[in-house]
Amino acid sequence: MEALKEPDVKMVGLCGLGGVGKTTIAKEVEKKVMEEEMFETVVMVTVTDHPNLEKIQGEIAEMMGMELDEKYINTRASRLHVRLKQEKNMLLIFDDLWEKLDLWQIGVPFDDDDNKNEQHCKIFLTSRNERVLSDQMRCKRNVKVGALCDDEAWALFKRIAELPDDINLLSVAEKIVERCGGLPVRIVAAVGALRNKALSEWKDALHQLENPLRRNITGINEADSVLRLSYDKLSQDVQPIFLLSAMLSYDPMILDLLMYSVGLNLLQGVDTMEKARDGIQVIVSKLKASNLLDSSSSDHFSMHDVVRDVALSIASNEKHSLVVRHGKFKSPDKNVLEGYTKILLDKSDINDLPPELYCPRLELLLLNKIFGKENSSSSSLQEESPYVKYPLFFPEKVNPNLKMLSLDGKRLAAMLMNDQLGFATTFFSLEELRVNGSACFKKIFSKPFRDDCFQLDFILPNLESLLVISCDNLIKLGPSFISFKNLVVIIVDCCYRLTSLLTSSIATSLVQLTKLTLNSCVKIEEIISKEGDDQMEKEIILFKKLRSLELEVLPSLKSFCSLNYSFMFPSLDKVAIRGCCNLRMFCPGDIYAPLLKGVEMELGEETEELWESNLNKTIQLVFLQEVTYLELSPEMKNVWVEKLAHPKPFSKLESLTVDNCDFLCEYVIPTHLVKSLSNLKWLMVQNCHSIKTIFDVKGMELDEEAHTSLPNIGLTQLHTLEIESCKVLEVIVAEDETSSEESPRFEFPQLEGLTLSQKDATMLRDGEFQADLLDKVNTLRLESFLDESLTFSYSFLERFPNLQQLRVEHSCFEEILPSQEQIVNQRGKIAPFKELYVGYLDQLKTIWNNDSQLQPIHQDLESLEVERCGSLIKLTPPLASFENLTLLIVSGCHQLIYLVTSSTAKSLVNLDFLWISDCERMEEIVRNESEEVEATITFNKLSSLDLTGLTSLKSFCSQNHTFEFPELEGVTITECHQMKMFCPGVVETPELCKVELDEDESSLEGDLNKTIKFLLLNRDGTNMYKED
Repeated sequence: MEALKEPDVKMVGLCGLGGVGKTTIAKEVEKKVMEEEMFETVVMVTVTDHPNLEKIQGEIAEMMGMELDEKYINTRASRLHVRLKQEKNMLLIFDDLWEKLDLWQIGVPFDDDDNKNEQHCKIFLTSRNERVLSDQMRCKRNVKVGALCDDEAWALFKRIAELPDDINLLSVAEKIVERCGGLPVRIVAAVGALRNKALSEWKDALHQLENPLRRNITGINEADSVLRLSYDKLSQDVQPIFLLSAMLSYDPMILDLLMYSVGLNLLQGVDTMEKARDGIQVIVSKLKASNLLDSSSSDHFSMHDVVRDVALSIASNEKHSLVVRHGKFKSPDKNVLEGYTKILLDKSDINDLPPELYCPRLELLLLNKIFGKENSSSSSLQEESPYVKYPLFFPEKVNPNLKMLSLDGKRLAAMLMNDQLGFATTFFSLEELRVNGSACFKKIFSKPFRDDCFQLDFILPNLESLLVISCDNLIKLGPSFISFKNLVVIIVDCCYRLTSLLTSSIATSLVQLTKLTLNSCVKIEEIISKEGDDQMEKEIILFKKLRSLELEVLPSLKSFCSLNYSFMFPSLDKVAIRGCCNLRMFCPGDIYAPLLKGVEMELGEETEELWESNLNKTIQLVFLQEVTYLELSPEMKNVWVEKLAHPKPFSKLESLTVDNCDFLCEYVIPTHLVKSLSNLKWLMVQNCHSIKTIFDVKGMELDEEAHTSLPNIGLTQLHTLEIESCKVLEVIVAEDETSSEESPRFEFPQLEGLTLSQKDATMLRDGEFQADLLDKVNTLRLESFLDESLTFSYSFLERFPNLQQLRVEHSCFEEILPSQEQIVNQRGKIAPFKELYVGYLDQLKTIWNNDSQLQPIHQDLESLEVERCGSLIKLTPPLASFENLTLLIVSGCHQLIYLVTSSTAKSLVNLDFLWISDCERMEEIVRNESEEVEATITFNKLSSLDLTGLTSLKSFCSQNHTFEFPELEGVTITECHQMKMFCPGVVETPELCKVELDEDESSLEGDLNKTIKFLLLNRDGTNMYKED
């Protein structure tokens, strides 16, 4: 209605699936515009799939009060034209268009030129085909109408059905409405067929609707004929692909439809995969425009359930196809079975399957999660059905025409394991094999029990297409001795555990391969690899017929092949690489691809065709320009160490890991790369035993941009630097010895995180470098100090005046922080850091020296985490104060008997989160160390308390103190089997709303002590919280 009101819109279209209610809407529009007097004259005519122009002219004339007695169409059109031009404000509604309607030939004075003002009428059209409206009729506004939602469909059904108040009938009616798929034509037909019928007839109608192959409901069949008409109007080349679409799984990939169509030879006159892909896209577009397919995504499509039912009915009744979905297989007559060309069994019970199926005409077999009687002798691969052993499923030599087989990997593995020779005989003519996902499926073609009976070219000698989709646990296609001599297409998609695809020996067998596609295999590092059983001797691998290579969304892919083979691609003319952010080269050997003149590659968010004389240089160009995360490896020595022609290599690099790179002789970042790494944010260098320098800036040539930044240069974005196990490291930055005070200084203005091991920290402590190089560091991580005689160098912290967080991990220190005297001596020299993490220090006995009172240097500590310190006997000195501490986490400290003293507990006035776990000997959290028998301890800010795995814990505190928790909201106690109460004293928790004891949860029952006892009493007989 709004579109019809727009003055600039002369023609409005309404499109939708047959039976969705377009005609009803058109009639409602006619009624509304007349009631609202939007137009002086409104005329509605039906066009149909066989338009009769003379009849259409007559209906318009009759509604206009004129007679058309002329014999010829053109004469009638001229008279009608003159009459309609006299109308000043008119709406013409043409319902049910199937193709372009020539308005001028009818006599309608309409021109789609918006610049012409003599328009005397607006046009409203309805059609099943969106293209008819948009492309042929050139409607300026098209409205698409979908099926009714569940509530709307049920409301329509109830309004016209006049249902009795019978709960059993209503339940069946709701299910019938669901099967109508929101199509008004079906809903109205169902009402007409079932109104005033008995419950048994309603139930039978439901059973028929659930099985489209036995549907015989008066009215429903008539409604389905509306959709059947859409199918009949499809061209002969589109019809079989539409029926095939209905046989595929719900929300299938367009790629699936392409491969099945090629395998069944449904695309006529197509001789390349590229032409086939284009052809299937055109057909899918036509089916979507006809509203027979819906858009699920750019690479998937979907189909309305009602449309699918009609299509499967056509496929079964007229196209020799057997379809069983979510049902029980009923074996047809032998003569019928012999005529089938396609069989689909999807999530179906095949208990009634005969011992042998004789299907000599069978071309396509789709099996997905079929099941039957349990077979006690079956392996775990046979749990779903005893019919996985296919000599039981098909007799010998009965499938000479079977071209395509689709089944899950679990079933294929069982078939090959049980009887390879039987499989070979049964599927001798198989040209396409599709393997769908299976959780337990690891290899497609695995090594058999007898090596001499397994040769894939014998088992599947005619196999041309291999599709492997969503096999999450697939780790390899098979051992190196198998071959694919006739394979034309390989497509692998969403196989998340694959690290490589083919061995080099298998690759040499692919003499017919024309297309290789890999997509969304996140762990694959190379396409071709060499294994221990690979007897590859040739240095040249020839892909004689390969024309298309597509690699998409392979984030771990580093190269096509890391081996030093030469590759020959005499026919390759298309390479597409997208989403392969770590692809750094094609291969280290020579590449021959004379027809290749460009590679589709991602540059930022755009895809461009690039070419730099060969594949390696083209890939390298993009890699140097686009890589953001990099793990340096030996094969990258040339692009890293040597100065390249690229103006700014690695300019987008943000994260760099350098591990075990012995090819780096003295420095990690050479001079020529320092200026390029302007976006580097994170750098880790470890186990590099020959490097002496991290950054080499000696002899750096400053360009005009660098001169403008004097007096300082450096990595302006670097915020984290980790250095570990670099035994001969001498300096972080190597500068010219002759540099003067006027020379620019190298700095890290954003460096906030630094990780050092023992040797590297010693270098920093004893070496000479500019004083303010590490001034911005606020997080220092010290790890791998493995010399047991070494004590923690507290004075080393002077190097970091802005230190906020200190982390000490995986080292042999017995003590971290020194005595009170040493702390006082360093006052003003060492920053009062706020966060301390101590973890995996097996020999640590104390964090602070016993006489250290944490005053004043560490009283600002806000976070303390202690993890896996098995020898720690005391967390803090007895009288330590933590007035600013908000977070305290302690785990895996098995020698701790208590957490803090009551004196220290009184200082925790800002503690917000307390979590203690896995401390086997801890008996209480707060221990009384003074003569004060009763005291009040207040945790002013504590909101969360979690005690987990404290097997010796008896109470929070054994003394008769009063504990106040004014903001405590949640308490969780797990596996604290000796705990019988919270504490013997008073516990005040005014805000506590949840107490959880070993997954049993309760609101507060009086106070915390009573709540814990209440939970203990309500435990079942397996309760381990029992009193002695």
